[in-house]
Parts: sequence; C-alpha cells; structure tokens
Amino acid sequence: MSLITNYLLIFICLIINNLSIASDAIKTKLDTNQNVSTKILKNGMKIIVKTDSRSPIFVSQIWYKVGSSYETNGITGISHMLEHMMFKESKNLKDGEFTKIIDTNGGVQNAFTAQDFTAYYEVLRNDKLSLALKLEAERMRNLTLNEKAFEKEKQVVLEERRMRVDDKPYSHLYERLLAASYISNPYHHPVIGWPEDIKQYNIDNIKSWYNKWYHPNNAVLVVVGDVNPKKVFNLAEKYFGKIPKKTPPKLKTRTEIKPLGRKEITAKLNAKVPMLMMSFLTPNLTNITDNNLNSSSNLNKIQNFKEALSLEIIAALLSNDNSSRLPKNLVRDLKIATSAGAEYDSFGLHKSLFILHGIPNANIDIKKLEKALLTELNIFKTNKVSTKELTKIQNQIIASKVYGEDDISNQAIQIGSLESINISWKFYDIYLQELQKITADNILATAKKYFIEDNLTVAYLNPVNDKTKL
Repeated sequence: MSLITNYLLIFICLIINNLSIASDAIKTKLDTNQNVSTKILKNGMKIIVKTDSRSPIFVSQIWYKVGSSYETNGITGISHMLEHMMFKESKNLKDGEFTKIIDTNGGVQNAFTAQDFTAYYEVLRNDKLSLALKLEAERMRNLTLNEKAFEKEKQVVLEERRMRVDDKPYSHLYERLLAASYISNPYHHPVIGWPEDIKQYNIDNIKSWYNKWYHPNNAVLVVVGDVNPKKVFNLAEKYFGKIPKKTPPKLKTRTEIKPLGRKEITAKLNAKVPMLMMSFLTPNLTNITDNNLNSSSNLNKIQNFKEALSLEIIAALLSNDNSSRLPKNLVRDLKIATSAGAEYDSFGLHKSLFILHGIPNANIDIKKLEKALLTELNIFKTNKVSTKELTKIQNQIIASKVYGEDDISNQAIQIGSLESINISWKFYDIYLQELQKITADNILATAKKYFIEDNLTVAYLNPVNDKTKL
C-alpha cells in the first residue's frame, strides 16, 4: 500500500518548463463537465462517472472521508493502519485473495491514506467493472479484522515508517516541522502516525474506526474510463445499494490558534548534510459547493479565495522548474544552496502551510541560506510581479494540470480528492479559470499579510553520524 505523505500535492506536479499556451486554447480544454454523470444512492453513497473512451480500460476509486486529520492523540496513524487491513480477510475473501483476483484479471490495485481521506483503487479492462465494484462492496461491509493478522501488520507499518520517515532525514524533518508549526490544527501529527501510537493501539481500536467511518454515506465512488454511466449506476446499486447507511461522528471544529511569534526547532538526525525548512501558516480553499459556482462574484465571497490562489502562484514562481527564482538565484547564481524550493497546497479541511526548504552548499552557514530564502520571499511584499512573469507562470500551472488529464487515474483523483474535502468536483475547471484572474496586486497583498515573522516556524537539521546521539 502506498502512503501519500503530507508534503506531496494531491494534483500533478508543476513540471512544464517555460511553456506558454494561449489562454483561449487552454479554455477550450478546461470544460470537462459534459463527460461527467452523477448519482446518489438511497443510502447516501455518491457515484461520479467520467467517460473517457480512448482506451478500453477504467479506473475505479472509492474515497472514504476519513484520514489522519480525523484522528486524536493515542491513535495517530490508525486510518493508514486500517488501509492495510482492508487487503486482509473478509467474510467471503481469504487473506490476500482480493489482490490475487485483481492480478489474475490483469489489473492493478492499491490504496493511499492522506490527511483528509483514504482511497482505494483498481485499474482493469472495461469488461471487469462488475468485478471491481463487487470486491469493494465486499470489504466496505464484510471486513474481518483478525487480531493475529493485525498484530503482524503493525510490524509491517512500523517498518514502512522506518523506511519512509525515520531513515529519510528530509521526511523526518518535515514531520517535525508540521508538529512545531501546528498547535491545535489536526495536521499536527503525521499520516502514518507516531511510532509510540502504532505500537500500542489494539484490534478494538481498528474495529471501532472501521465501524465509525466505512459506510456508503461517507464514501464517494469515482469511475473514469471507457464505461457507460448507466451501467456503473446499476452495478453500484446492485453491490452497494443494500449496505445500510450510518451517520459518521460529527467532529468539533478544530481551529488553529493564533501564533504568538517565531518558533524554532533543531532536529539532530543521521544525515550527511544540514537542511532547512520554514513554514508560514496560511489559508486554503474549503466550502466550495455547487451554489458557490454560479458566478465569480460568489466565489470571491469565499473567505481567503484569492489569497489561496495567490499563494499557489507564489510557490510556482519560486520553484516551478529549474528556471524559477530559487533554483536560478540561490543555486546557480549565488551558489548558496545545492537545492531550494517552495511548496503550498490550497486544498484541505484545515489551514495549510506555505513551506520553503533548502540544503546549503558546502561551507555555507545555514543561517545565510535562511536569510537568502527569506529575502527571496520578501521581494513579493515589496515588488509587484511583472505582467509577463505572471502570465507565463499562470499558463504553466494550467497547462501542467490540463495535461495531467491525459491519465484517467489523475482525472479520478481530481474528482475524488475534491469531493472528499467537501468541495464540488465541478470546481476544478473553474479553479483553473479563476487562477488566471489573479493580479499582481493580489499577490502583493497576500505576501504582506502572511509572510511575517510572527507567522514563521523554522526547522534546522543538524547532522550527526552516530545514531546513539539522537
């Protein structure tokens, strides 16, 4: 099973180098709604089907509205743990049989856990649609949680954590940065969980989590590919329709408290070189329903709408590709860093972070790199982005995301990830159009508001060679 860590963007990376596409040409590719059909079953399960008949295959994804942000101290990582257990035994399937059936039928399958959702998917020939939905319905309703298998899988997850986090200084530092940046925000703890929690939770914790969240009215089924929507709806009704709905727990609002000043942490890790990460607490996009999408004026009424889009553009201007500001200025021109970048994700249930990171060049003090990164960021607070640079980066962002739709799995992820955080799937195309409307003044105002000392958390990686010193 694959784990989507917090620092990875849900959508396709911005990888188009110096690409400029005319706005009119882009707009003609954005409107994909005509290929999408939706239905809600009587038990509350939402079905979204997007037709793409270029190849005789489909991807089926089922998205549960639960992830690490739903967890509390003591059971961190339990959503990811349950993801692993979903491939074990059910009422009508032996341990490992789910995977074997998909493999035998020439398909691929896997799952991923993130902060705000857990998703499972299959890619198969279009004549295997019934098989995919039947199997997913089986484990939604009939999962058997065996204590012996659970205890064994805990060791698998601990080893996964060791390989993905503990033995990777960058990931480990990032984990500690999140914990330091957030106080009351549930993004404080890692998706995979703290090792102490993984070791101590039991089979009853897993059973309780499964019974709370894995219900049809807390799930979205997304099917993209060479399929007939009516057939998908009929099969969904056949396999999922009889599964009873159950109201999931209503979580209390967990709002991040106002920062009181700059925060710093130092992590002593087994690493060859020092690293630096800095974060600023920032807003994101949420509560965008079909009612909001009637007009741009309605969207502009959404809190922090233009700010979130501006932050995406700033991150791209800094490190979209090798010609961007940070690689050009700090790596190649000043030779202060061997690498430098910026990250921001505008989609989520809770406040996000704008992150800068870098590795200093040999014989360069990490404080010098910190100053240089902040200098590059502070330019946005004093100088307006030129029209030429802004237009170029807007077109690059849009082009990269449009081209990502060549893959049916990416299309499904775009739909499912939005719906899982209570944003209408229809918003995606509109979001790309609204991104083109962001002005240099929007960017200037956003930078002045959020890139301030009191809103900053700094994490230093101090390399040590002896693990016993940690």
